[in-house]
Amino acid sequence: MFIYMPCIFWHDRKGILFIDVLQNSTTRTAEDVVPIYKIVTASIQKEIRVWNFRFDPIEISVPKKQQIEESKKEEENKQQQNEDSISHLETSLVGRTGIEISLTSTILSGNFIASGDADGYLIVWNLVQSCLEENEKNEISNEKQLKELQLNNNNLEDNKNNEEIPPNRENWQRSKARFSPHPGEITALCFSPDSQFIASVSMNNSISVNRTENGKRLWERGAYRHFANGIIWDPRGKYLVTMSTDRRLDILDAFKGTILRSCCQIELPMILIPEINQQAYKIFHDDQLHAFQRGVEFSPCGGVLFAPAALLEVGTNNIYGTFAFFRNDLKFCRPNALFPSAKPTIQVKCSPLIYKLDEGTRENFLGLPHRLIFAVLCWDSILLYNSQNETPFAYFANLHYDGLTSIAWTPDGRFLVVSSLEGFNSFICMDTKKMGIPIELKEVLQVEKVQQGSFNFE
Repeated sequence: MFIYMPCIFWHDRKGILFIDVLQNSTTRTAEDVVPIYKIVTASIQKEIRVWNFRFDPIEISVPKKQQIEESKKEEENKQQQNEDSISHLETSLVGRTGIEISLTSTILSGNFIASGDADGYLIVWNLVQSCLEENEKNEISNEKQLKELQLNNNNLEDNKNNEEIPPNRENWQRSKARFSPHPGEITALCFSPDSQFIASVSMNNSISVNRTENGKRLWERGAYRHFANGIIWDPRGKYLVTMSTDRRLDILDAFKGTILRSCCQIELPMILIPEINQQAYKIFHDDQLHAFQRGVEFSPCGGVLFAPAALLEVGTNNIYGTFAFFRNDLKFCRPNALFPSAKPTIQVKCSPLIYKLDEGTRENFLGLPHRLIFAVLCWDSILLYNSQNETPFAYFANLHYDGLTSIAWTPDGRFLVVSSLEGFNSFICMDTKKMGIPIELKEVLQVEKVQQGSFNFE
């Protein structure tokens, strides 16, 4: 496990507010082909950019004497630490708006990008497949034209800028669907699992669900107490979960908009610690939390809900962390576990892969029949957790000089991308062999049906 930060001005030294990662399906299944990842970034520069990048293997020449002296384990570790480096990165400008983009959300299919701005407008961008082939054919001619323009330009500073901005490799067009704007700034977006619907929340205390294809509004709910700045769609397509700045987590019916449950406080029992009394405690941070979002997250199987911004005010002490809710216990509005942290948490992202239980670890903190790996984002640090252990197995700090804003996993679970307000992105590279043995989602769902069964809110 190591960290790599390329010296790239992703948005011309402007702060990056949101980042998401996609992957081309053509290179995911091929073992002999290096996978090509796709990054979508949005910044205060009023534009969205799409980046293609890949990690190329590097051959390492080791003297024969060292090969004899070093053990096989040490050789494998060194190769794993040095086999990856960014060598190819391309960019495409998706769109520019007249006002500042507040947040962007993407889906894993790679055919849509949704953006919300400060005036409440929701825009969906479509990837034009026909233009991709033309761009590949005209790639050489475009480079020649750029060189001619650079030769004709006498300004040296302009020449440098032209070299830094390559031509678009993809064509993203604005969808013809027209979405009814929100009266206030859009704070969070999410797609349904099948990408047919998109949910959005805004600062005018409203939430709405629209069809991605034509923009038709399925339902809208106003007077939402306080504006939400975090939303996630259930992977099984049944629920919407929002987190608001009024210290509440709400569970809604995804296709009706009715609030099924609202979690805001719990009553802790009497324990031996004198600082904690038997009373009702607020469980989430108030509006004093300085964060662009409260990134609530479902596990890939939909069996566990992770909620950041957990806070228990016990006397003069504050207990921060991330709550875990089991799907079958959502109707009780009581967290099943707390993953503690030293500072307030603002976003949770689960690895898209589900792993088998580690036989070498006797502890199973969440008691799941499988193992989940998830990353928790703080303002200046990142923690990596394992569902079998209460404490994090990795801690990253001082990655950037300015605050961290967003994190995203690659679909193969190898890399975690981190964005910051200083305008740079970092890559946390994982060792897939040490992470565990992945299992298929079908196996996990079959085990859950046998052990827990299905449930409905009453």
